Formats: sequence, C-alpha cells, structure tokens
Amino acid sequence: MSSCKICKKNNHTDKDCYSRKRSGKTDREEVSKITFLCDNNSNAGWILDSGASSHMTNNENILQKSQPIQTKVGIASHDGYMTATKIGTVDLGNCELNNVLYIPNLKISLMSVSALTEKGGKVIFHRDTVTISKNKNVVLEGRKNLTGLYMIKGTIKETALNVKEEVKARLWHKRLGHVGIDNMKKLLKLSEGIDMKQENVGKCRTILKIVKRAHRPSK
Repeated sequence: MSSCKICKKNNHTDKDCYSRKRSGKTDREEVSKITFLCDNNSNAGWILDSGASSHMTNNENILQKSQPIQTKVGIASHDGYMTATKIGTVDLGNCELNNVLYIPNLKISLMSVSALTEKGGKVIFHRDTVTISKNKNVVLEGRKNLTGLYMIKGTIKETALNVKEEVKARLWHKRLGHVGIDNMKKLLKLSEGIDMKQENVGKCRTILKIVKRAHRPSK
C-alpha cells in the first residue's frame, strides 16, 4: 500500500486519511455556522471572519465615501455567492475599516481578519474573547457567541445618515422662509411630505445673525 501524502503514514491512502476527514469536517462546520447566520435575518453586529478576504456589511447607512460597484463575492449561501453593489469605509469609533463591501442580501456584517492584518492590525484570539490592536493600542474587542464565532463590539457612527438628515432640515427651513424652530417641529408632526427628524432641526445661521444685529448695543 502506498503511503498517505497528507499525514505520511503507510497504513492508508489519501482518500481514507483521518486527518483529511477531520479537516473537512471542520470546514463544513464553519460553513454551516456562517450559512446559519446568512439564512437567519440577524442584526447582531460584526462577526470576525478568518475566511473572508474583505470586510462586508449589510448596513448601507454606515458606509462612507461609497462608490458603486458590481462584484460577485463567494460566500456560504444557497447560490454560493452574493453581489456587492457599493464599496466604502466604515467608522467604528476607535478605528476605520477601508474597502468595505456593501452586500444588500447579507444578513450580518463580516470583519475580515486578513484585511485587518494587511493594514497593520494585530488580532489575538483568546479562549472566549478576541482583541484587535494597532500600534500597541487595543481598538476593538470581541467575545465568542454560542455558535463559536467571535462577535466584535464597536461604536458605529452613522455619519452618512446624519449628514443627509441635516441637509434636508436646512433645505426645508430655507424653503419655508426661515420659520422658527418650534414651528418647524410642529410642521413635522402634521406633514407627511417632509422627510426628516426633529432632532436634526438645528439653529439657523441666518436667524442667529439677525438676532445678533437686533441685540447689538447702540453706540
């Protein structure tokens, strides 16, 4: 009997190698975990993925400096791949992820270990936790969940969404003849055609200038 090329033993062939079967089982287990997350509509955050070559997200609102693309990405799903429609950056507070793919049908965001290390990041796995550091400073931390995958904790800044809302508020404020803030808030409650949030109705520079001039002491 010829020796096994995988484990170098002489009592079996390559196809019957226990090491190969054990490795294959591990791969299937990892795929099944990711598939479970893809099949279930989960919004749990970011999963640290050692098999992903790029960061991926299903949340378009957190994507900054985005550009349209059409790229098929191999992932554990029913069809074997999904389509990324945008690429951009994501601000996680202590660090920024670059070249993040936006995949609308993805059920959970995936953080790539290789993409982190390529940018100088250091990923250290512990028994139940993981730390991600850069320049000897810990920037992200994570914890292993019940499926054995590491969930990353991070403060995501939805900057793009906030900027859009602020622009809408300022635009409607000008259209309505610089109406007062209280009246703007009342209008939001009564109208269905104005799409913005009350907290984004800030102070108008034009009105502030008028107020300052009105209260300017006479010489």
